[in-house]
Amino acid sequence: MAKRGPKRITKRALREALEASAGIVSLAARRLGVDRRTVYYHLSRDRKLQRELEEVRRLAVLMAEQVVFERVREGDMEAVRMILKSQLGAPYGWSERRSVALKHKADFPTAIRVEVVRPEPARAAAAGNLTGDHVLSEVR
Repeated sequence: MAKRGPKRITKRALREALEASAGIVSLAARRLGVDRRTVYYHLSRDRKLQRELEEVRRLAVLMAEQVVFERVREGDMEAVRMILKSQLGAPYGWSERRSVALKHKADFPTAIRVEVVRPEPARAAAAGNLTGDHVLSEVR
């Protein structure tokens, strides 16, 4: 039996599948009826297609960010926490602090604490509408 190469798919079909799947290769492959390795094979041979994939992924992230910002405007506290924990909150002093308590070095953690730490009032004022009045804390 002769060894078969990757299934032949057109660049146009591959482009459309990648756009429709927001750059998620496994979903694009499913749409095309091929294994994801076939999609990666075609991507490895075409620099322009690789750049287009990165652009599709960048646009998908921008759309997701827009949804998160809309949720923040609506007062969704989980979205607020997400923004403050991200790189967007870091320049203004918001950070996530984690601590682990151990009995002995060989033991597994007995407690994990996660907190969102509020910034100093001066830094918060520099961030815009957030003031020192906003306190978010979460313990898990």
